[in-house]
Amino acid sequence: MADFEQKILKNFNSPELYSEYFDDPRYGYGIVVSSFAGPLGPIRAITTNGNHRSMAFESLGCPVVLAEVYELSPPYRIEYNEAEDDWKTTREFLRWQERRGALRLSSRAVVRTDRYLELRIADAPTPWLAASPREAFAALDAYEKFWGQKIETVGPLDVAELRRTWKFAARTEVRRRLREHKESVITLVAPEKIKAPKGSQMLLDLERL
Repeated sequence: MADFEQKILKNFNSPELYSEYFDDPRYGYGIVVSSFAGPLGPIRAITTNGNHRSMAFESLGCPVVLAEVYELSPPYRIEYNEAEDDWKTTREFLRWQERRGALRLSSRAVVRTDRYLELRIADAPTPWLAASPREAFAALDAYEKFWGQKIETVGPLDVAELRRTWKFAARTEVRRRLREHKESVITLVAPEKIKAPKGSQMLLDLERL
């Protein structure tokens, strides 16, 4: 962040700075934003090269930050590892939404390729609900917070029923973790062979664990 800001302040009169930060074919950089539809209006998530850049410009009080916006349109696809991910929970969640008119699955809703499979959605007016229960609830909470308003319905779908029915399933992550953390914090901070001096900050930190 500090490096970005220093570079911006130092070179703010240089056209090359803005070509680099806001995409030029010679550089290939740029802020890329994906736009998702929703009942209160779209929500746009930064997907590439944007978090640090936009925060740096915002902290400097820049009134405008350029971005390339992609309007996401159907069909939508969710990829899972068939052997390791709990994709069936997501499939049942999507089918439940389809029965209530919130989305429409593709004619081939499950497509397998080697050890991977795709769940395919033909259309979803609110695409961030076309996910696992956990991911959908997280997106729903973020969407309501962004707009400062609770959503009661998504088309014919009652949001209260959605939350109530899938509350338990939403507590579980359906994707296998890429990294399993088996070591304890104490093992990582101070293995047994390390003796922290009495009264040291390290010892005080360990005593708080």
